[in-house]
Amino acid sequence: MFEFIKKNRLPMTMITSGLTGLFASYMVSTEKLDILKDPNFVAPCDINPFLSCGTVMRSIYSTQIMFGYPNSWLGLMMYPCAIWLGLFLIFAKDHNKTFLRFCNIFPFFAFLLSCYWLYLQGYVIRAICIWCLLSAISSTLIFYSTTKYNILIDNPPLPFLKGLKKWVKRDWDAPFVILWFIGVFLFLAIPFWLGF
Repeated sequence: MFEFIKKNRLPMTMITSGLTGLFASYMVSTEKLDILKDPNFVAPCDINPFLSCGTVMRSIYSTQIMFGYPNSWLGLMMYPCAIWLGLFLIFAKDHNKTFLRFCNIFPFFAFLLSCYWLYLQGYVIRAICIWCLLSAISSTLIFYSTTKYNILIDNPPLPFLKGLKKWVKRDWDAPFVILWFIGVFLFLAIPFWLGF
């Protein structure tokens, strides 16, 4: 079992992150619908003014991308695809490299959108949604895993990434992912620490 997980670490990361992101998107979607039904609804994840899903969901930005529909519905569509991709990479015998390069596009845009939404939460809305944060972590890990997988099979999504294979093969990229998450935490905390 351990050998299976080690061999399929990146697809397993996609599956686990997809399941986590799907759960977070489901929670945001149901709580958003509860808020639409009852404007006085208090979301269970409204912990304090800083960690307040309800504040984020009541903002105009919670429906900005989806033209009036909750943005979390994007996650309900995207995360099952990440789960499917992880399963495909584990169980399919032949992988079409063009298809796998194409599969890097959606996680890239999900990653960019999650960065944009985190910026909005920290610097515009001034509240953080825990489920949105969990979704952002999931989309980042899916993008990272998909890109790393493509680099390792000599199928980088962009030509200049080909030179990273030796670096990625030795897992020297992992500390940068950890630094990325620390940086995101600090980026979100700065407005609250400095009281902007």
